[in-house]
Amino acid sequence: MREHALEHVAGFTILNDLSARDAQMLEMPAGLGPGTGKDFDGGNVLGPWITTLDEIGDPQNLAMEVRVNGERWGGGNSSAMHHDFATMIAHVSRGSTLYPGEVIASGTVGTGCAFELGRELEDGDLVELEVEHI
Repeated sequence: MREHALEHVAGFTILNDLSARDAQMLEMPAGLGPGTGKDFDGGNVLGPWITTLDEIGDPQNLAMEVRVNGERWGGGNSSAMHHDFATMIAHVSRGSTLYPGEVIASGTVGTGCAFELGRELEDGDLVELEVEHI
């Protein structure tokens, strides 16, 4: 139930799936889904911290920012999410059993996707994601 969803959250962390949008765009027209654009070596970065709900405060009001080589590329606030965390957890749990340790990612922050900004990462770039209180 949505009303109790956040009672089951151990904490919040940062996940970057480093989507290979160029590969993804080639596969999507074939109806294969994102495929290798979402699943490649080194393509999922998690952590390094987990912040508990009592430490984070309101998870639907967190400032977020992405920097590449120290330059701000984008950011936003979790208040602009299409669906709040409780709604996402309730939805996922309708058709799947959730176990302790499961990770549910909320999706890309607005202006957080290099492809949509007309930019590309290069080998050796330093990508930093920052979420308030994490």
